[in-house]
Amino acid sequence: MKHILTAALCVLLFPNDATASASTGSQFLSMCKAALAPLSGSESAEYIVKWAMDTGFCAGYVEGYTVALQKSGKGVSTAACFPENLNNDQALRVLIEFLENNPAELHRGVGSSAQRAFSRAFPCSKG
Repeated sequence: MKHILTAALCVLLFPNDATASASTGSQFLSMCKAALAPLSGSESAEYIVKWAMDTGFCAGYVEGYTVALQKSGKGVSTAACFPENLNNDQALRVLIEFLENNPAELHRGVGSSAQRAFSRAFPCSKG
């Protein structure tokens, strides 16, 4: 708990020193797969800050993407139809699994891969 509070404080005090971003599927997979791994409690403060930034970026990206797709995707054939009880952790795991199982997607922008991942995992029924 002490390490998590330290990491949160560092993120708030030094936001420009540890900015997280991923533009390709490969970058996103590397960053977000590591972010899903639990902390053991023996990590350095520097590692915890990076882990916190990556976790926040990944969770925020997926949350923003799924909400935007839900709001704008009504009636769009490529849009996903998310179940009402979908949580952010599940959505992140769907995207990570898609990227792991589709290495040809890794060079693409993460947004286009996310659309394909969610459309396949949560297809809209026709009719």
